Amino acid sequence: MKASKKRSYLLLVACAALFLGASSLRAFDDGFSYDRKFEGKYVTVYCAPGLDLPRLAPQLNILPTDAILAGRPWKAGDPTDGELAPMLDTLFVQVSDILDMHLESFKTDIKICGTDKELAGIYKLLFGKDLEGHRAFYIYDLNTIYVAPDAFRQGAVGHEMSHAIISHYFDVSAPSRVQEVLSLYVEDSLKKKT
Repeated sequence: MKASKKRSYLLLVACAALFLGASSLRAFDDGFSYDRKFEGKYVTVYCAPGLDLPRLAPQLNILPTDAILAGRPWKAGDPTDGELAPMLDTLFVQVSDILDMHLESFKTDIKICGTDKELAGIYKLLFGKDLEGHRAFYIYDLNTIYVAPDAFRQGAVGHEMSHAIISHYFDVSAPSRVQEVLSLYVEDSLKKKT
């Protein structure tokens, strides 16, 4: 009986440590500041101050048919700031369909940086090394996609979304090379669609 209590206590301590570790990771300061936030079903979008959102939304190239096929309503006219999250939700469904990996209760953050320099600074803070030419990246531990404004396009964002989906779809994480091949496949499939 005493050994059983000890195991229960150790399990409780381990769970608490795991929970506190996960909570502190979410509170980690990545150096990103934002002035606008949009909530979608699958994404929460954080926008750096000064971004021209009416210019960014069309870069995603989400068509009315894409939204309809993803089971989302489509509003006619130019996209407004508030439509950014639904457009990214539509892209998320497209990427899930391409991968044939569906995560109904999944949600990820997308942080749109103001400049390439800001993106590189966040990467340097997180990893202690230079970004080396990438314009977007996904961090599993933070469940966050970071993207430069000029890279905010369907292929690049879809590529990073695929990393998020693949990382959370399997109980055991797929090797990074396998993830990259699948992510390149998603990016190529999205480019062929447009």
